[in-house]
Formats: sequence, structure tokens, C-alpha cells
Amino acid sequence: MDQGLTAPRNLLGFIDGIVGPHTTAEKQQDLWLAGPSPVAGGTIAVVRRMELDLPRFAALSVADQEAVFGRRRATGIPLSGGSIASDPDFGAKTPDGRYLIPADAHIRRADAEVVGVGLMLRRSYSTDEPTPGLLFISFQNDIRTFTNTLTHMDTSDALLQFTSTTASATFLILPGFDQQRLLGATLFH
Repeated sequence: MDQGLTAPRNLLGFIDGIVGPHTTAEKQQDLWLAGPSPVAGGTIAVVRRMELDLPRFAALSVADQEAVFGRRRATGIPLSGGSIASDPDFGAKTPDGRYLIPADAHIRRADAEVVGVGLMLRRSYSTDEPTPGLLFISFQNDIRTFTNTLTHMDTSDALLQFTSTTASATFLILPGFDQQRLLGATLFH
């Protein structure tokens, strides 16, 4: 993420969408489908609607909230230090031997390298109907990027104790279109 950009905050008060494919090379590797030819240049979208337990999360101290995410609430900087764009140091410990980023912190449980998957372009949009929540949308060129990340999170991500998924869907997003090529035209060659 460009350190000069102002990213949106989710309803829990944390900066959202910090990690993702930002360079052209990362997007080519992790975002756009390479084939088969009818869908090359498209992507796969996952959409999930989640309700948030805002009162229970708000009752935590700021330090405990930061431990849930693994980042500073005010700045988005990983608890291991650096800048908002710094890779978290999952081996960094306090003088008494505790991990600076807890084992169940969201940043650790959802980290692409830890999970062993590619990056996803993702963003959460705040909702207030029917209850406060998030509409999570991710784009990736391999559905396993999402499913393996979710499986890894399901085992012990501290953030999940404050969320309930109420709907989920997956979509194939076709390649773009222009004046010479209509949307979906690649499907009919």
C-alpha cells in the first residue's frame, strides 16, 4: 500500500485493505486469470456479508483490539513495528518471550505467505442494515486463495469471534470490454 494513501476504516475502527496485489506484476500473478482463453483477463470474486458484534469489540481495551488485528488502530502499522506497508515480523517477541503479534491475530492468520497462497485484492464496506456489519469482497485468480485463507482463519483467528457470516457467493468476472469487444464476447469464439 502506498504510504501516502488514506485507506478507509472498517466499523471496528481499523484501516482496511492494506495488504494486496498493488504492483502490475503482483496483479498479473495473483489477480487476473491466465486462461482458459474465454476468461483470460477476468478474475474470481468472493462476496460475503458479515454481522459485527460492535458492543463486545468496543468493550475491549485498545491494546486488546490491536492484538485481535495485529496492527495499531491509529496507524495500521504491524505490532512488530515499521510502517503501514511493512511486512509483519511474526518472529518478533517481547523481552519476556511473548510474540508481538499474537498467534491468533488476524494479520497472522490471514497472511498469504503463512497460508501459502497468492494475494487477494480485497476490501470491506461498512453496512448498517439489517445490523452493523461488513460486505467483504475479494478478487483473486484462484479460488483456493480465498478458501485456504478462510480455512486457516477458521482454526483460530481472534477476529472471527466478533463476526457472523450471513451470506456468501462466488462469481466469475469476465474480462473487460471495449468498442471492439463486447462484454462476454470471448465466450463465443
